[in-house]
Amino acid sequence: VTSVGDNAFANCQFTGFVLPVSVTTVGANAFNNCSSNKSFGNLAYLTKIGQLAFNNCTFEDITFSNDAVIAAQAFTGCTINGVLTVSEGVTISEKAFTSTKIGTVDYRAPVWPDNAFRNAEISTKVILADSVTDIGAGSFAVGNATIEATLKNVTNIGNGVFKGATFTSDISIPSGATVGSYAFEGATLKNVFYDADMVSAGTFL
Repeated sequence: VTSVGDNAFANCQFTGFVLPVSVTTVGANAFNNCSSNKSFGNLAYLTKIGQLAFNNCTFEDITFSNDAVIAAQAFTGCTINGVLTVSEGVTISEKAFTSTKIGTVDYRAPVWPDNAFRNAEISTKVILADSVTDIGAGSFAVGNATIEATLKNVTNIGNGVFKGATFTSDISIPSGATVGSYAFEGATLKNVFYDADMVSAGTFL
């Protein structure tokens, strides 16, 4: 078995469900609105996840393969109790994690698409690696998680992306980077450096 087709298990109820390592593709709506007494198993071998594939499903931790492609709204309404790890080679579409409840996001891919985590509730923290260069708009519409990031390699920070966020370390916005409207509105920061010049400490914008 190498794939799970579109709508294959939509609206099903499980005691538990474990995907074998041979499965690399999960189609659109494959597990849409499924309920289970246990979270789904390892998704690390999947390279293609379709739209609404795991809508409203529950997971403990998720780590994607380095070449995974995640469709729009693939994990809408999901609960991820532990850590969501997005490796550098992963491609995520807009709104992939809309209205998702997540403990921690460990994000390493270069591009964070617009509204990737629209209305998501991230309870613990978001870790943005230095490999992240393009952060789309509206990523943190809901949630009070702390942010661990230097931002030293970013080229774009979208509108409202860190609105109300709390940063745990200094950030450095490089020369030439584009910073969108309300990008840091109401945020709490430590030292902020823009092109190696300190701008402010504490709350910024």
